[in-house]
Amino acid sequence: MNVPAQAVTTKSLTISTTLQIIATSLIAIVVLYGVGFNEMSIAHNSAHDARHATSFPCH
Repeated sequence: MNVPAQAVTTKSLTISTTLQIIATSLIAIVVLYGVGFNEMSIAHNSAHDARHATSFPCH
């Protein structure tokens, strides 16, 4: 059975895209869960440090 190369490429791209969406969603859930159950000062300090690390003024 000969399968056109384009069909194989399209299928592998679809699988790759789906896996990327699933992985990104899982990471987002873990981050939201982690931030949601932290003390507010920890979340604030993390965001504050991230702003300083990217040279974004916050004061």
